[in-house]
Amino acid sequence: MASNAKSNWKISEFVAHGSDVLCACLSPFTGRTLATGGEDKRVNLWLVGQPQNISSISGLSSPIECITFNGSESWLGAGSRSGSLKVFDLNENKVVRSISGHKSSISCLDFHRYGDILASGSMDTNIKLWDVRRKGCLYTYKGHSDVINGIQFSPDGKWLVSASSDNAVRLWDLNAGKCLKEFSTHSLPVNDIQFHPKELLLAAASSDRTISYWDLETLSLISTSPPEGFGIRKILFHSEANVIFSASQDCLRVHSWEPSLQLDYLSIPWGKTASMQLSGDQIVGVSYSSTMVSLWCIDFKKLKPWSHSEKKRDYQSVRQKFQYREEEIERPLTQPTGPPQEEEEEREVGECDESPPKELQSEDRQMLFKAREQLVRTPPKGKNFLPFQPPLVQTPPPEPRPHIPSFDINKPHPQDSYYGGPELERDINEAHSDVCSMLRNRLKLLQEVRSEWSLSEPKGALEVAVNSGDQSVIIDLLSILNLKRSLWSLDMAVLILPELRLLLKSKHERYLSCATFAIKLILKSFASVIISNIRHQTTPTAGQGIDLAREERLERCQISYSHLCQIREDLATPSPLLSRVVKESGLMETFSLLD
Repeated sequence: MASNAKSNWKISEFVAHGSDVLCACLSPFTGRTLATGGEDKRVNLWLVGQPQNISSISGLSSPIECITFNGSESWLGAGSRSGSLKVFDLNENKVVRSISGHKSSISCLDFHRYGDILASGSMDTNIKLWDVRRKGCLYTYKGHSDVINGIQFSPDGKWLVSASSDNAVRLWDLNAGKCLKEFSTHSLPVNDIQFHPKELLLAAASSDRTISYWDLETLSLISTSPPEGFGIRKILFHSEANVIFSASQDCLRVHSWEPSLQLDYLSIPWGKTASMQLSGDQIVGVSYSSTMVSLWCIDFKKLKPWSHSEKKRDYQSVRQKFQYREEEIERPLTQPTGPPQEEEEEREVGECDESPPKELQSEDRQMLFKAREQLVRTPPKGKNFLPFQPPLVQTPPPEPRPHIPSFDINKPHPQDSYYGGPELERDINEAHSDVCSMLRNRLKLLQEVRSEWSLSEPKGALEVAVNSGDQSVIIDLLSILNLKRSLWSLDMAVLILPELRLLLKSKHERYLSCATFAIKLILKSFASVIISNIRHQTTPTAGQGIDLAREERLERCQISYSHLCQIREDLATPSPLLSRVVKESGLMETFSLLD
């Protein structure tokens, strides 16, 4: 683990939208610009480290589910729940393209390195390739059987890779117009994919807690990382050090792939990680929960293999490099050249095949995949940014507080009097007595849970939490129990399963995530025991004594099985929020252990 020296800190935390935040993305080149989309149908733009947004685009017709920058950070693509996508010109702060074609919510986007090409993945299981200049769909890629969780163009612009909740990764050849390879090594949904920025190497991160590495010359598996504690949400290559960073719910890890090793890890309670980018010798990460967005900074130079305690690795790659193209054409982004053209007929690409490549027949194919001129953006690309600084260990003494009038207009105070201290605390307690009472009660219950845990085993603490009837206390305790599988017992499963069924009806994403993880953990730990006892129950013969321990175990197994079957039935008709959480966790696949 990383040393105790300050190696990560929270840059800021703020309310980003008036309703739930659904997506967030850091700019790819500088990592200093943040875009967020929300349930309030707005797109907000922020500078990292500043509390106020620098731009806000409203008037959209549907919540924003995914968002991405182009390479020059001059355009922003946003996919909506209705299946339409919009492209924003960030210099002019306006929508320049509105395109529709998907039958369901758009889940991921990526801009091509060259030209005005945009790829979109959707919950309708299809991937579409768009010519943004003419608002036409070039191709529709079919083959996945579940939600598309991620797509990315290769650094040389010749391939497109897609990751899906069907546990598969597919590699598509853009010029040949077909699927080259399907990689199927994961047992749960694949959440993120990344091309190495230089080598012919592909990495895929999954909810099964592993990363798989693929050689793109031979299209063969190189290695798979050891399982982590939680499903991996995001990964990020460091091209010079030949390592990859992975972000899960509770930490950042550093991996190598030849051999497959975990080099270091750093505990970070960032939760739902949405994006990571390199910024000098630091990693900037963004996570969100409800209406809040948190920005984090990691000084990776204090982690292995950079730390002085670790001998530097002499890594020499044997793989070929991506071939970059440097051609540029001079034409503006927002004004297509030539007279208006009719939309090109959409082509469909299906299953992977070994047929001879069929060249793209578009007459201006070369124009589509060439670099266009770069636009000036804020912050500018050439600027040398100072690194983010960690907060001070000791907070300096506050400046003397000025004399201020009362915030209560019905309770006048002399203008020259000091308003603060006990008087201010009393007024706050009176104005928010209900909230203060609720927090005091919650603190008292948590103290009882802690006391019971110290006197007995976790089961006693769980009984206190369940008997309290306070879901927030149950969630606080589950957050601890979910970290260590060995803490659980079948008795605890019987006790908590009815509460988990109630928690799945919550409107809070944290409650849903914690409950689904606990159910998944119970299934993995006890499903085989439950099924074995139910299927092999026997009736004692005459004269044979009753095995009370066996009977009690059978009763617990039957109760657990009944509750789990009821939960599976409830999940057949989930709310939109619960549906997204369940798909991300891979819970439904785990229920197969009961069959």
